[in-house]
Amino acid sequence: MLRKTLFSVVCLILLVLVVWVAGGLPRFSRNAAPVVLIPPGTDNGRLFQEHARRVPGGAAILLLGPGHQALPAAQALSIAGIPFSVTHELEDALVHRLVFIPTDDRSLRPGPVVLARLKVFVEQGGTLVLQTPPDLLGTLTGIYAENPRRTRHRLGFRSAADEGFKYLDEPEESDIHLASRRTPEGPWTHGLMGSSGASPIAFFSDENQAAILRRRHGAGAVYTLGFDLKDLMTRPRSRRHFDANRCLTGEFEPAGDVMPLVLRAWHESGPKPWVRLRSLPGSLRGLIALTHNIGWGSGLDAAVDFSKTEKVKGIQATYFVQTKLAEDFLKGQLFDAGFTKVLQGIVADGHELASHSVAHGADLHLNALGKPDTPAEDYSPKVAESGHTRGATLLGEMGVSRRLIEGATGAKVLAFRSAFRRDPDFLDEGLKSTGYQWDSSLTACRTLTHFPFFLPHLRSMDLESGILELPMSWDDENRPEGALDFSKVLALLKKVSANESPFVWLVHPSLAPAKKMALDRILNSLPDGMAIWPLGRTARFWAARHGTRFSYASSGGQEVRLNIEAPAGRYDLSFELSGPASSCMLAAGSKRTGVEVSCSGRLAVLKESDGAPVELIVRF
Repeated sequence: MLRKTLFSVVCLILLVLVVWVAGGLPRFSRNAAPVVLIPPGTDNGRLFQEHARRVPGGAAILLLGPGHQALPAAQALSIAGIPFSVTHELEDALVHRLVFIPTDDRSLRPGPVVLARLKVFVEQGGTLVLQTPPDLLGTLTGIYAENPRRTRHRLGFRSAADEGFKYLDEPEESDIHLASRRTPEGPWTHGLMGSSGASPIAFFSDENQAAILRRRHGAGAVYTLGFDLKDLMTRPRSRRHFDANRCLTGEFEPAGDVMPLVLRAWHESGPKPWVRLRSLPGSLRGLIALTHNIGWGSGLDAAVDFSKTEKVKGIQATYFVQTKLAEDFLKGQLFDAGFTKVLQGIVADGHELASHSVAHGADLHLNALGKPDTPAEDYSPKVAESGHTRGATLLGEMGVSRRLIEGATGAKVLAFRSAFRRDPDFLDEGLKSTGYQWDSSLTACRTLTHFPFFLPHLRSMDLESGILELPMSWDDENRPEGALDFSKVLALLKKVSANESPFVWLVHPSLAPAKKMALDRILNSLPDGMAIWPLGRTARFWAARHGTRFSYASSGGQEVRLNIEAPAGRYDLSFELSGPASSCMLAAGSKRTGVEVSCSGRLAVLKESDGAPVELIVRF
């Protein structure tokens, strides 16, 4: 028995050695960056394939360890509009102007050659961003000790302490929550202790310990984060943020938007020229995605009135429709011939239809999964006085509603909104299996971001689903018949638009004079440069932006050649330039039908793309 055990152990050791020699395991060298194999079928693998090409004017996510995750940094850089690559090759990373190195609790132990190369990169004007490495890398970071804890709840930025904080101009941005005070333990954080050459520029406010240290070397700087970017980007999107949200709805909650703003400013603080992809189309300074819910809380007469009024104003909106099939405790219009006639009229007025479930039950997140192809005639859920929905399934609420609307109107239904802002664990899987492409069930307060994002797969923190979520910045779910607060809506719109985020607005149709007057007053008081779109158009723009790849090269600082690969269509993809353009034109090989560009001031706009690569020459 002992011989068999020893033989098995020896065979296992030999197998590991063979795999290691063949390159199947990461190798660590004192003088070279480790080789990190990226497994296919993961978001690391996807990002490595989609962003493998160098983009010297942009950023690099440098994976130096097998457990390092590219997704949080990729999410932040994407929102910031910074082109980026994902690589495990040190020399590939160092041709970029900003390098982000995610770390975990495993040792890096880079050799002196690697450290020297990183230091030279910074001295020559590069920006290096590190999550707290367990080795501290004191010669590079200036850190001599760190204090790990899970009891820190707030993160504060000293706005005047660094050029990276110039966009944090609201109180809700300069001080954010990592966890609720009601939660004894939140995410792991590291209080940083540095030498005299390392400057603390952000603090964990409840303990006054440094959360970000900056050390300058030559023309550049090293920034060390005492927190994991995952906890500000991926965790809130998964709704696993230790109750860090400071509101439920209708308030400014940018905790998940802060680091994209900081990375954007660090990118812009480097040498000029630079280019970034704006998150608003064309020259717009704000974008409202206007939506309404029809069903519980709003009647058909009010929906018709809103639809006609918006048509006169030249506004298109999205109407989320509850397809109620049976009388129950929740009062509402049944999905009958009269209802479908109203929906047909709304479509004729130029609006978009989406699904708002069948039963509108508050227990949607507790429903059984069900089957995606359940026939409508076999599905009749009812909400009891207790609040329990009898006969409901998650896939039934999604699939039956969608097919009923499409069958009655001929409109294509691609968006879903749950009742009472519910977010089941299987939300993304249910939407995919029933044919949806985007969702607007969540609020910005709940997800800590006003920007669209892809729902995490089953609320995980390392894999995206492909379903685009457009969180609501303002909704009147709690008071569907109540009046709108004119000043609060406009104040929130101003803050959201300043960060270039779409403002997703839910207004329940109502015949109440106070609500109609407030809505008219808001629509008539919008700032210049503001557009109102239906949710679907907003989602298509965002998906096109997400699918756009670009890079640029400069000739002596007076000219930039901007190379763009964008999905085919007319999306008004807008690129901000570091300075005003004196002229711009398409390169000879890009002048073709289906391609249109324009330039004005500091904006270059790809108005229409044919899906093939485009080269734009911009002169300053």
